[in-house]
Amino acid sequence: MSEALEKMKQVAILKKARAKIEKGWCQDYLATTDKGTPVSEKSRRAAKWCVLGAVGAVTKSSREAFRCQQLLREVAGVDFLSTWNNAPGRTQEQVIRLYDKAIARATP
Repeated sequence: MSEALEKMKQVAILKKARAKIEKGWCQDYLATTDKGTPVSEKSRRAAKWCVLGAVGAVTKSSREAFRCQQLLREVAGVDFLSTWNNAPGRTQEQVIRLYDKAIARATP
């Protein structure tokens, strides 16, 4: 696949993951129900996702997920997105802004 097509696919994934975060965001788990019960990020019961869980929820392969997560790590300037996501005081708005920056960087 050409680099331009890879970037377009990455942007589409990041936009879908961002929409998940807008719907609901959580800390400490990949995903939770409305009531905070941990579930798989791909579960139909999932209502909130962390920065990593949102990517996992919308990707079909680990390669796709890795590439998107790698870009998010670069944009956030961190080695571990889970630590960044779970930091005390972190907000849903900050996670959405991270996605916006990653989408802007990935847009061909």
